[in-house]
Formats: sequence, structure tokens, C-alpha cells
Amino acid sequence: MERVEIRPRVGGAIQQILFEEGSIVKAGAPLYVIDPRPYEAVVASAEAALASAESQLKLAKIELDRAAGLVKENAVSKSAHDTRRNDYRVALASIKSAKATLKTANLNLEYAHINAPVLRKYSPIAVELPVTPHKYRHRIPSHLKVVVYPDLSGLHGEYCLVPKAA
Repeated sequence: MERVEIRPRVGGAIQQILFEEGSIVKAGAPLYVIDPRPYEAVVASAEAALASAESQLKLAKIELDRAAGLVKENAVSKSAHDTRRNDYRVALASIKSAKATLKTANLNLEYAHINAPVLRKYSPIAVELPVTPHKYRHRIPSHLKVVVYPDLSGLHGEYCLVPKAA
């Protein structure tokens, strides 16, 4: 029996189920969407942090250039120039850090969209809402089909997947 493992990489409530019961799902086709709004907010925050770091870098460069001219005229100490050079290097490092944070935020946003790993019918699985990253490891027998039921609690307006009755 072929088995496929589907494991969320991020946590959150399942917002959408993007396949129909018993349908064949192609590899790479979307299966589920975990609520992306928290991840979109983190992306926006990371973009703002990058813009701030870029602004700090511009200011640090201006101050470094100004201090370099003034140190030649003995209008500012070498120590003050060294401080400006350090501020510039710190600003460069902040840009690298902000870019890495933005890359991670975009990756987590991408992980909120779960795609089919292989072409097949997907069997029913049990999903507890909200989903926790790496908590659920689903082994899905290839001969079973998907059965989707609405969340009966009515509290979230979400969908959950439950095992097919034998």
C-alpha cells in the first residue's frame, strides 16, 4: 500500500479545503490553506523592518562620509570617525538580518498553502483545529478517498476532515 505523508509546517486554523471528495488531485495542486493572515502580518512587519534598516544604512553612510571629511580637517576626532564607521557596519548587518527575517516570513506564508505531494486520490484524515506545526503525521493509504464534513461546532465556519466510515 502506497503511503503519503502530509504534515503542516506552520500552525493555524484550516481556512480552506481546495479539493472535492473522491477527486484525483495532481501533484503540486493545492489541498488546504491554513489561515494566512497571521503570516501576512509577519511579512508586512518584516518588510517594514527592512525599509527601516535601509533608511538607517543611508543615514549611517551620510554620517560616515561627513565624518571622513571632517577628520581630514581635524574638525572631528578619529574616535568619532571610527564610531560612524561602526554605525555603518552595524546598519549593513541590520539589512542582512532584516532580509533573512523577511525570507523566513515569506517561507512561513508559503507553508500556509499545503499542496499535494503526488498524483492520487487522498484518503480521509483526522485534523484537529487549529493545526499545530509538525504535530500531525498522516499516513494516507492510496486506495481510500477523501470525505470532507463541515465543522459541526459552527463556531469557526471552517472545515475538518474525518475518517471515512468502514
